[in-house]
Amino acid sequence: MQKLWTIGIFVVLASLDNAAIMMIPSMILPISADLGVSEAALGGLTAAVILVTAVTAGLWGYLGDRTGRKNLLFWGTIIWVVGVFGAASSGTYGALFAAMVGAAIGFGSITSVGFSVVSDFVPPHRRGVALSFWGLSQGAGGLLGGLAASQLGANDWRRPLWIIAATGFGFAVLFLTSQDPARGQADPELVGRAHELEEKIQLDQLPELIRRRSNVWLISKGLVAQLAYGSLLWVPLLYQTKIVELGYSIETATRAGGLYFSFLQLAAISSIAAGWLGDG
Repeated sequence: MQKLWTIGIFVVLASLDNAAIMMIPSMILPISADLGVSEAALGGLTAAVILVTAVTAGLWGYLGDRTGRKNLLFWGTIIWVVGVFGAASSGTYGALFAAMVGAAIGFGSITSVGFSVVSDFVPPHRRGVALSFWGLSQGAGGLLGGLAASQLGANDWRRPLWIIAATGFGFAVLFLTSQDPARGQADPELVGRAHELEEKIQLDQLPELIRRRSNVWLISKGLVAQLAYGSLLWVPLLYQTKIVELGYSIETATRAGGLYFSFLQLAAISSIAAGWLGDG
């Protein structure tokens, strides 16, 4: 029961941080109008958030191999919650930029540390499906975040940020009651060899890991995938701008564009089939 509770809270946290990431791109028009900044400036903010998330994810992953992952995930969540609270309170572009970049430091924790936690809970023959649900939770979070932002933030862009930050804080507190899995506990060949898992990763080992052929291919694949993902972030704005050009208000365009984008995000369900095939 404790295992299911832990996985459940963990999946929700993964969904929430992706929901928070997706909120600003879904409310570009109302934020631009309220703060008096260009859409390009808000695009730069979003790019900075993604860059900081990617860079800090590597640091979180490194720390996750050296220290307790439960504490890292908790504090990572608290960091992005505080950042999003700050974004909701901001009255200038500079304050919004600083708050969201601060939140991005925490966003990277769930993505990087999460894979190892899921792997230690699920045996190898079921890991593909488990990781597909993990991926689905992040896609679903992006969908719900974009949908909530476009529908609730069309006339008050701060409201959905307050809501997601408060929800994230609540689940971060609940996460303190979860179980921190032992490293390698789901791998039969590692049972009884816990003493061998005490060795901590060192910085001088990173070049060797990066040079491994499988890692090179995985990084290359991920890079190409993220190029496509980055372009999808702007689909809501594409629809919203088109609707404004048709003569509708920013509020109507924000809501309608968010709905169109949510249909695209439903494709995340295909990750379950991919995970099942990977375990076959």
